[in-house]
Amino acid sequence: MNVDVAQGKQHQEIGELVVLENSVLRLSFLPALGGKMVELRDKISGHQFLLQPHHVERQYRQPVYGASFADFDTSGFDECFPTIEASEYRLPMGNEARPIYLPDHGELWSRPWEYALQKGQLLLWINGVQLPYRFEKKVLLKNHMVHIQYSLQNTGNHTFAYLWCAHPLFYVQAGVHILLPREVQHLLVNWSSDASMASFGAHVSWPVVQWRNQEIDLSRVPDVTAGMALKVFTEALHEGWAGLYYPEKDQTISLQFDPTQIPYLGLWLCYGGWPEEADKPHLTVALE
Repeated sequence: MNVDVAQGKQHQEIGELVVLENSVLRLSFLPALGGKMVELRDKISGHQFLLQPHHVERQYRQPVYGASFADFDTSGFDECFPTIEASEYRLPMGNEARPIYLPDHGELWSRPWEYALQKGQLLLWINGVQLPYRFEKKVLLKNHMVHIQYSLQNTGNHTFAYLWCAHPLFYVQAGVHILLPREVQHLLVNWSSDASMASFGAHVSWPVVQWRNQEIDLSRVPDVTAGMALKVFTEALHEGWAGLYYPEKDQTISLQFDPTQIPYLGLWLCYGGWPEEADKPHLTVALE
């Protein structure tokens, strides 16, 4: 396996583009931009699996801590931690609790990470702001597989609760199939672009839902003109996998995880329904 470090011309304002590749796969990261993975490419087919920035003026700009994720490029593969939505959290301090504010999509995506290349793998790490922690991820390529190992250390004196999710936004086009375990029959709705389909806290069937007097198969990506978007969650899973099948290239990407450690899967199904009132809405699927 070859490991290379390069600085792309288009990324000069926000630091080095770190490339990890072998004969099958090429991965590119921007450590200064939240450790974002900006490329996950099959070198044989040439297929880029990750969503790219939609707007030239938003392409890989450096955010400030506390910014809204939607105000930036909303592409690639980030990490959400220690929250996903912006929220207040009361940090336990002995017999008291100190209120703190945690920003949209967490503390990691908007800040530079440290990194090192060690024995053919990429190590990335960052420390917390409002909470005392060190968050690490190791990335290793083995043939056609990407292995990502996470480590979290509490560097303070008190326990705290957190939310985490891997946040890869995938490039899709009409006809792509979303692959989930057979046990997934219903999904819990967190957000919907159309309340007539579902609202917060409701359950929708998978994969077929009723919308506007017709049946919609959510597992088949429609054209962007569908004008709908859903953020949904599975129940606790016994099988830890999810994937996407690209018929045009007869190619599949599959994410595998230990359901005893990570029991829930979130799906962002954006079929032209977000950003709302945008002149160029997104067509993407996130498996989180």
